[in-house]
Amino acid sequence: MEAEVVFAAKDIFIVVESAADESAVALLKRTVYGTKGPRYQHTGQEIKVGHLRNPLFFRLIRENQTIGFYCLTEREVDTPAGRMKGFYGRYLAVDEGEKGKGYGRLLKAEAAKFVERHVSPPLVLFSYIEESNIRSLRISETEGFSSIATLETTLFSRLSPELDNRFGRLDASEHEPMRRQLERFYEEYTFKTFENISYGGNYFVLREAGVIIAGVQANPVSWRFVSMPGVGGWVMMHLFQLVPGLKKLFNPACYQFLALEGLFLKPGREEALFPLLESALAHFGFSSAMFQLDTKDHLLHLLKSSGRLGFMNQFKKSVTTHVMVKFLTARGEQPNLLAEQPVYVSSFDFT
Repeated sequence: MEAEVVFAAKDIFIVVESAADESAVALLKRTVYGTKGPRYQHTGQEIKVGHLRNPLFFRLIRENQTIGFYCLTEREVDTPAGRMKGFYGRYLAVDEGEKGKGYGRLLKAEAAKFVERHVSPPLVLFSYIEESNIRSLRISETEGFSSIATLETTLFSRLSPELDNRFGRLDASEHEPMRRQLERFYEEYTFKTFENISYGGNYFVLREAGVIIAGVQANPVSWRFVSMPGVGGWVMMHLFQLVPGLKKLFNPACYQFLALEGLFLKPGREEALFPLLESALAHFGFSSAMFQLDTKDHLLHLLKSSGRLGFMNQFKKSVTTHVMVKFLTARGEQPNLLAEQPVYVSSFDFT
């Protein structure tokens, strides 16, 4: 689509585009995320924005300079109100010197209005926002979003991970059968989407006698950390760098980890979980991996109760993330949300 002006007032205007402008990517690269919690920068945005499916990029411009950016990606999602068109919000960024002027709220509001004008209901807008990011939460609540679930970040680490001989990459011919297995495995979850399964060809499995007993999507990611809260954060940022082995676990200048999603375990084979995760680390030569899971998810409780998460999770400060949702229906009513249903989280969305 050609760039379309969706808002204009005084010296600022907002355009919507189907491709990310170079100035928007530059803004994303210098954006630091987090407030009271960990503060970090993503990397590789110029590659990732090109892999988004059905994106709408909203760019806020003043005097020919991009000072704000927001993205909605369109997908079909299962919700407590049934399967419908969904728009996931990501990459909300405002130039450091322009924060506090209401530009983030303006971007989100105009993006929602654009979707309302062009897409017939029912549909749902949703995003993940850290609890410590008070500004973004307030913006979302003002725009009619509400929290339907909380997510918890969990780290898995091994200093010297070993490769299991049952481990291998899922063959391209097996992608669709694997997605069908995941549909059954996550049948009771809401907001599930498997469009990012096999992204980069990085779905890995353990097999026994040719049968898949466990699988996971493992995306290699690199972040740069600016600061970490608490005593544990200070230790990671400073003391870890003095010990070669610990620096391998966490290098704030270039923290490489696997972002995990789409975990599958054959019933009764829960013991395959940790050989699978350790093998994924060994395959990439990494030392840590990250899950973002609903606090109601039984997989989170399986991980936490195991006592086998590794050294890094001991230093992780608890980070709570809210799943913020706004339904747009023909009559304007908000459907009843089933609190017992865990939300499915795609790691592609939060990295």
